[in-house]
Amino acid sequence: MHLLLLSFAIQGSALLALAGLYFLKRRNFVLLFVSWATAAVMINPVILEWNQNPAQLGSPTSSDLRIAHFNVLRVNKDTEEIIEKALSSDAQVVSIQENDRFWDQRLKQKMLKAYPYYLTSPSDDCYGISVYSKIPFESHKMIDVEGKKCVVAEINWDGYRTNLALVHATSPGTPSEFDQRNSHLAKLAEELKSLPHPLIVVGDLNAVPWDPVLLRWKKDLTLVRSGGFTPTFPVPLFPMMIPLDHVMHSPEIASVKHEIIPVWSSDHFGVCASLRIQNASSSTAGL
Repeated sequence: MHLLLLSFAIQGSALLALAGLYFLKRRNFVLLFVSWATAAVMINPVILEWNQNPAQLGSPTSSDLRIAHFNVLRVNKDTEEIIEKALSSDAQVVSIQENDRFWDQRLKQKMLKAYPYYLTSPSDDCYGISVYSKIPFESHKMIDVEGKKCVVAEINWDGYRTNLALVHATSPGTPSEFDQRNSHLAKLAEELKSLPHPLIVVGDLNAVPWDPVLLRWKKDLTLVRSGGFTPTFPVPLFPMMIPLDHVMHSPEIASVKHEIIPVWSSDHFGVCASLRIQNASSSTAGL
């Protein structure tokens, strides 16, 4: 229940604010105070996290790195919508999650002409993961954390070596799965800390940005979140959705633009981020 209230803090605080207006009209000042005070407490973590994110630069250029991400919903057999939106996203890198062997076959058929470099680990348990890229991988590996794969690849982006990590965290549907998600993220952070170059993390982290666990995870890895409030899940509750799909990056990388890609055949919208190296040290140079 606590996780549900935390995740839907914006919607809950809005309902409490409306309830306060009702109590104001009825001149019930005790319940007015309780509803508005509770709304303020609920919305405060959202505002604090939002204020931590640097402003987006807002003017994409051809040298920016554009990354698109889609959680396809494994049981979804309508592959055309997502593949079409991936191809039309103008992204150099496309992250795919929840792909099983059926999805893997369709993706390879449609994506490889435009994205000749790929890594894939399909699975029937909703934790399949793939990346398709127009940029060659300098190196790559699959990290297995608690039975779930994380793709880690190094690319040479505009003369700078950059690490990409594609992550699908455990879905916290029950209290035990909530603990598993936290453990999964903590162990994964230990793996990612050892990467030598600026880091970009992409994926369904199954946590809202103001979740204390995700805030600590972001701090441990010295990451900045791209985008403001970009709700992606669950699509059947549109527009009352929450942001579970993220792009995060090292502070020497700037977010230029972050946008949602509506996908009606899945339970997640896609996201697309344009990123730019801004304060890279000479040690990251690929030359």
